[in-house]
Amino acid sequence: MTLNVRFSTNGKSGGGGLLEPQADLLNDLAVASATEDYFFTEQNENEDRSFTFSGLDKEKGYKFYIFGSRKTNATDIRIVNYIMSGSNEYTGELQTSGDNCGGEGIHQNIKDICESEMIYPNENGEIKFTLAKKQGSYAALNALKMEEYTNVK
Repeated sequence: MTLNVRFSTNGKSGGGGLLEPQADLLNDLAVASATEDYFFTEQNENEDRSFTFSGLDKEKGYKFYIFGSRKTNATDIRIVNYIMSGSNEYTGELQTSGDNCGGEGIHQNIKDICESEMIYPNENGEIKFTLAKKQGSYAALNALKMEEYTNVK
């Protein structure tokens, strides 16, 4: 994995992510050391943030499972587009924070996961992953799982 541009990061202190993930809501993405911090785009950054997975098998497909969340006091609506592009492209959407987005009085995402369609690497064996702000000042990525599939082309 190669970062294409600089990302900002945040952890437990201040504006951290989901500190106590629940396995019954997030399944195997409920790992506190992953959900409590995140990569993000800053408020004044207009450029989307991306990284590239390389060395992938062009004969296989890949699915992505994405979780994003911002500390519970962030009541402004933040919606992120996660864009995966290889020989095909998929854009998924996830609300990471907003008034009651995780339930009554819970202003952070605690349960929603963006699951991609099957993505195939480009001719160089690469898939680019991009975070783009759809609504709000920030776009966060807390946890990401990538699964490889055979015999899918």
